[in-house]
Amino acid sequence: MALTAIISAAGQIEDSQQAASILKDVLRTTSDIDSLNLQSNIASAAGQIEDSQQAARLLKDVLQATENIDDPNSKSSTLHAIASAAAEQGSINLTEELLLDIRPTAERTYASFVLRRVASNQALFGDWGAALRSLKTLRGEERIAGLAQILTHYAESKTPQLIDGPIVLNVDPSEESAGGYKLSITIQSPDEDCDRHADWWEVLTEDGKLIDRHIIETPHEFERSFPTEQAVALDPDQTIIVRAHFSDDIDDTTNEHENNGIDKYPTQAMKGIVGKPNSFKSIRLPARFAIGVEDEGLQPQECKPRG
Repeated sequence: MALTAIISAAGQIEDSQQAASILKDVLRTTSDIDSLNLQSNIASAAGQIEDSQQAARLLKDVLQATENIDDPNSKSSTLHAIASAAAEQGSINLTEELLLDIRPTAERTYASFVLRRVASNQALFGDWGAALRSLKTLRGEERIAGLAQILTHYAESKTPQLIDGPIVLNVDPSEESAGGYKLSITIQSPDEDCDRHADWWEVLTEDGKLIDRHIIETPHEFERSFPTEQAVALDPDQTIIVRAHFSDDIDDTTNEHENNGIDKYPTQAMKGIVGKPNSFKSIRLPARFAIGVEDEGLQPQECKPRG
């Protein structure tokens, strides 16, 4: 169908404002044809928009449009697509806000699998209370399945080694007398060879701006520390995020981007205050958090095979 093709093409447009504008126009057109489930496709396309503000506004418009969908299956499918797209946004705050907005509609629709997805995503980002509240209307096996997902994310938060992909296990900052901080980073990665290995780690601000990047030239054993040779210009009270990067798609066998990341960035990272080494904790990031910095800064050159 022509509208489906337009939705798919809009999701690939690099200009976020243009993409959102096209999808909003299509959304207005679909108000009387919910049986085609086009709102669900629009939500999925919105998840591909890089600008978090534009994507979040569009997803809220789609959520509002679901009130006019009579078919419960179409409504549930759209709500599920919104929840999945919300977890792919580049802003944790916007993601959490969208997930909270979805829950009341999902409860009124008795969409149990949507509520499980919302709860799972909330648990992924550490909002344990909200996750449990999202399951409050579920009973029996549905509730048990939802609790199992929450417990899985809780275990991963306490033991990051359980998470797939290149994982930052430790950040140890040490202040230099000349100013700045040296960082020692421990990374766990399923390196295979030069085609599939952790090829850098980077330091970001809380809002995703690139501060520093360190290239890993050689595939390494499963877990290894990487100290910086030079100090990084950081303030002691500055909050930073440290994450790894993979040379190939992290997981090309599933579409669970909100869990495993998009392309070469994982959703796991470490976050803490530079002058307080014990403050660094493992966190999960929305799948599209700061993916735009990938082409900035230092880039890997020729990989050196492990000898």
